[in-house]
Amino acid sequence: MKVSFGSLIETWRLRLHTLRRWDPLRRTLAWQAFWWLGWYRLLILTVGFRRFAWLHGWFMAETLRGSSHAQRHLASEIGFAVRRIADHTPWQSACLPQALAAQRMCRRRGLGSTLYLGVARSGDTEIEAHAWLRCGDAILTGEEEMADFIQVASYALDVGVLYRPRRVRFGAQIGEMSL
Repeated sequence: MKVSFGSLIETWRLRLHTLRRWDPLRRTLAWQAFWWLGWYRLLILTVGFRRFAWLHGWFMAETLRGSSHAQRHLASEIGFAVRRIADHTPWQSACLPQALAAQRMCRRRGLGSTLYLGVARSGDTEIEAHAWLRCGDAILTGEEEMADFIQVASYALDVGVLYRPRRVRFGAQIGEMSL
């Protein structure tokens, strides 16, 4: 499929026009989502998630559920911005960069969140992985596919964490797991 340069320019012009119509909060969140999605995509490709996973909270811990109306609204706006911008990035923004970007944006605003990692069998020998993020009671990213996956890890990032075990290397846990 051959695409002309003019049609690409027109497509991006329309996308920017749509972005300009959003309210200031959504517009700010959209720009931040674009930045963090790109940053985490680059980190995952160059460094690998294992090397910086410890930055995203306590391993195998969860944050408290429930939040105020204002926190729920802000969390839903963050989730909306990340999901919407992820569909329009020039790079692939899969579930893990989306969850990491949303967690970073929640952290900047003082919202606790839990990053979940799950796996599922696809065929006889292949394993698929998925990541999703929960803030309060709301799933911000990855909600559509999370029911098909078994949770194998979580990273809680909050001052009100329910359970804080000692930090364990993520790779060691995956090696011991069997499906």
